[in-house]
Amino acid sequence: MKFLGELDEVSLARTQRCNRRLTDPNRLQAIRDTGLMDTPQEEAFDRLARLAAQLLDVPLTIMSLVDADRQFFKADFGLPSPFRETRQLPIDASLCRYTLEGEPIISSNAPADPFLKFHPSTGPWGIVALIVLPLINPEGHVLGTFCCIQPSVREWTARDHTVMRELTASIMTELNLRDQIRKLKVEQNLRDTFVAALTHDLRTPLAAAKVSVQLLGRRHGELPGVQTSVARVNGSLDRAERMIQNLLDASRIKAGKYVALDLGECDLHALTTQALDELSAVYPGRFILKAEGAFKMKADPLGLRRIVENLASNAAKYGAPGNPD
Repeated sequence: MKFLGELDEVSLARTQRCNRRLTDPNRLQAIRDTGLMDTPQEEAFDRLARLAAQLLDVPLTIMSLVDADRQFFKADFGLPSPFRETRQLPIDASLCRYTLEGEPIISSNAPADPFLKFHPSTGPWGIVALIVLPLINPEGHVLGTFCCIQPSVREWTARDHTVMRELTASIMTELNLRDQIRKLKVEQNLRDTFVAALTHDLRTPLAAAKVSVQLLGRRHGELPGVQTSVARVNGSLDRAERMIQNLLDASRIKAGKYVALDLGECDLHALTTQALDELSAVYPGRFILKAEGAFKMKADPLGLRRIVENLASNAAKYGAPGNPD
């Protein structure tokens, strides 16, 4: 940036500090994370630009993002041509880059300001009075600015300052909410990927375990208790497979997808008996089923079995010790 005159020591030091922050990779990544660079105008931001112009009675308001090599105009009221069409400004012509330290630029008379009077943009833009507030994210990075410009000398009032601060805060609220939504989507995608990988990896050893148990039953089925144990282990392995399917179903539900039900005739009595028999291997003496005859119904057998198992296992875990549930 070449100023049109020699800056005083304070102004020169400010430009040097801001220049160092211009290419900060963390700041630039934060700008990219907003997803706003080179995007069309949005009413959410244009509304605030219009409101600032109306409340402060100024002809020009702009919301910008300050990248390493250019200033992108995301929203505005009164932006003149050719900037209205290009919606950007080379960084060497940017005044907003000097807010990157987090300090605003406020002046009632730029041509008389020791810093602003030498900036090459003040003349062509007709900048005389201005308020330029930085858009600072929760991590402390300056993403850009929200500014209002008056082409004549103006003493800004306390109300003017308050209006600009409040509208700038509204912009940051919108940006922060969008960032939280983006992060939640990333977390959900990671969780879904993890669940998919986990279920895939678990199914292989479960299949191998089922084959081994079946071989054990064939070779040593004549020994006392082997067939009973094999049946229970097989039942537990089937239950583990259903738990894996539960993970997939839960992941689909969280993603807003439907989980298909396999409706059919089932016997609640028989289903409950089987479920409690398997759980008795883990919680011996905790279950007594009092029921007679079949209880036929139309339902999803796996889903119904899951409900019975969850109710029974929770009762065994958290019920009074030593008492059948």
